[in-house]
Amino acid sequence: MAGQKLNEFNFEVLRYLRAYAATGKGWEWRRVKGWIFANEFPQLLRLASSYLPTLVRHYSVDLSDVRDPFQDRPTYLYRISGVGLAMLAAHEREAGEPNPLAETTIEPPAEHLSAEELETVFLSAAQWRGLEYLERHRSRGLAYTPAEILKAIDFRFYMNDADLLVRKDLAVEEQEAGGPRTFRVSRLGRRARAVDTTTSKYTVKVHVPGILAAAETHSNAKEKRPAAERQRTGGIVSGG
Repeated sequence: MAGQKLNEFNFEVLRYLRAYAATGKGWEWRRVKGWIFANEFPQLLRLASSYLPTLVRHYSVDLSDVRDPFQDRPTYLYRISGVGLAMLAAHEREAGEPNPLAETTIEPPAEHLSAEELETVFLSAAQWRGLEYLERHRSRGLAYTPAEILKAIDFRFYMNDADLLVRKDLAVEEQEAGGPRTFRVSRLGRRARAVDTTTSKYTVKVHVPGILAAAETHSNAKEKRPAAERQRTGGIVSGG
């Protein structure tokens, strides 16, 4: 455990995470609820992300890398750990601040990801709605510009959203000479199904059967590390 002592703001973050897990809020990941992205903390805890590394070093917060097979950089979910619950309860007893959640217990996360989680991606709400639109209209045999998608779904969908769908092999780009960049849903993108659209207004959890195999093919073609090498089965730092 790191030698740095936790300050009151650290404990405030732990209180929020304890209530989050105890009430069944947050993303379900590794068979348990209570996970949160750093940018999902409320405004009053807007600096929480800067304290999370300290809490992880103290094993009071679990961290799990949820990057999809097409991502190189990690994306983390956070959840209070058993160690964090015990540390917070001890702190409140010492401070004489009884809390009705002090005796809270939570189920520890699974050691390994499920088969579905290995083929899960987190998209922005705009990216998901754009992908849905492309899938609904694929029978027309047309490709669409981001501006056309934005107008149709009445939601902010821009070129960077379309590019991200292409990078994840969920959409394909088409461009005739001198024409605009247009997009259509890919074969892989047609398999995508939303798993969770309610936990966040801004993020959608999506299951994409076959994405591991697709990423493996792309990795081999581009001489990148194989997708199977980063199947996220060890991507957790846990305090139990």
